[in-house]
Amino acid sequence: GEEAPVPGYLAHLVGDGAGGGVPALVACPLHQAGELLGVLALRAAPDRRSNERLLDLRRLADRVAVALANARMMDQVRVLAFYDALTRLPNRILYRERLGQAIGRANGQRIGVCSLDLDHFGRINDTLGHGPGDRLIQEVATRLVAVCRQETASTPSPTAAEAVGIQLARLGGDEFAVVLPGLGTAEEALWAARRLLAAFEQPFRLGSQEVFVTGSIGIAMYPEDGGDTETLHKNADVALSHAKDEGRNTIELYSASMNSQSIERMRLEQELRKAVDHGEFTLWYQPIVDLGSRWATGAEALIRWDHPERGLVLPADFIRLCEESGLIVPLGEWSFRSVCAQARRWADLGFVGLRFSVNLSARQLRQRGIVRTVQDILDETGARPSDLTIELTESLLMERGGTTERRIRELAELGISLAIDDFGTGYSSLSYLKHFPVSTLKIDRSFIVDVTTSPDAAAITTAIIALARAMDLDVVAEGVETRAQAAFLRERGCQKGQGYFLGRPAPVELFTDYLRARQRRKASA
Repeated sequence: GEEAPVPGYLAHLVGDGAGGGVPALVACPLHQAGELLGVLALRAAPDRRSNERLLDLRRLADRVAVALANARMMDQVRVLAFYDALTRLPNRILYRERLGQAIGRANGQRIGVCSLDLDHFGRINDTLGHGPGDRLIQEVATRLVAVCRQETASTPSPTAAEAVGIQLARLGGDEFAVVLPGLGTAEEALWAARRLLAAFEQPFRLGSQEVFVTGSIGIAMYPEDGGDTETLHKNADVALSHAKDEGRNTIELYSASMNSQSIERMRLEQELRKAVDHGEFTLWYQPIVDLGSRWATGAEALIRWDHPERGLVLPADFIRLCEESGLIVPLGEWSFRSVCAQARRWADLGFVGLRFSVNLSARQLRQRGIVRTVQDILDETGARPSDLTIELTESLLMERGGTTERRIRELAELGISLAIDDFGTGYSSLSYLKHFPVSTLKIDRSFIVDVTTSPDAAAITTAIIALARAMDLDVVAEGVETRAQAAFLRERGCQKGQGYFLGRPAPVELFTDYLRARQRRKASA
């Protein structure tokens, strides 16, 4: 039959084929594991040993195929070892290697090390799911890569313009790192960090939804803030933590004072972990009072840390750290179990018609199995759901349509009342409020403190009371400290109040005495 035409890229190998026997061009496919990796093509001169040479050529082709397969496998292993699978960015290992190389080439210039985190990324996963969360990480990576590749002509100074070789890496989760070599001053690192944050100004589209996300950045400078990769990255993380403490969506440069604060924070977190294990927490109860009759209708459980050296520590000094460290989950479960057990004991003593409130944090609510945990505690303690109220933060009402909304509804279906704490200070609106099975609004104390002196505070408070009444909700004013405040609220139709004027927080024993006195007064009334 006719000979197959020779591809153009092999034409230079084709001879005249004089003498017959073996064709002027021999091509052997390179197969490995059923895959064609290439073709080994050689120009061959015909001779009497042509069959032996063809056999040798096939053996050579087999060896070349194995070598190519091994080289490909090594490339794949390197990608797996040094690159992030989701974004294809360098991972933590390669990031540290390249940061070390940058330090070795610094030659008297400064290097900026940026730690970047997305703000409240956990809400995206909890609300939309991990699939959209992964797509968001990919979109963020794409935008950050674009920033790092911008023309050096856009840099603010000739020194910064020399900052070639910017390295971007994903270290895991929502954590990114950027190495800025060749800098002259820390201000140039701040300028670059502002460009990075500018990548978040436009919303991210995840399928049919638009999501607004912000980021926070901490910066450490070589050589001032560290002379090795470990120290520089650690200090950049310290600065990042301070950026988040300052309200997020911001940038912080590392300073030595931050380190001492971080050490103190670490020490406090260790003490808190021991406190959870050793049962150093206690609950105090502050009465919630009917402003008309002045009888207590229930109480809010307020946590206290009975520190072995510092004495009684108020929640303002440790709750935020518990939230950030995840300790709020076991601590919150303990609080709910304790309130349920105590509510049952008080009911057994004959103190009926009371409702006891306990706070549930956003992090607890997002925990898988939280509704099952609540049901198990009710079953264990024998507490009646109708005697309990769970207080939620107002910002949770933003998270409609996801697991948060479903869990709020499931808690309500257990028969537990739901209250919105600190109402008026968060992000909710009527369009959110009407979608949740809430029974009570608690007016934030920031309005109550000025309610008799500020027309604005008075107007807002009056409007919230009217809103609650129109939606057939209970309303509780927090922070009632004076007789005039109580009178104002009562005149505006506020049913209940909570504050020092109406009753101070008390430990279980004293609050039990308070309930006994209340019962005696009611009996004699």
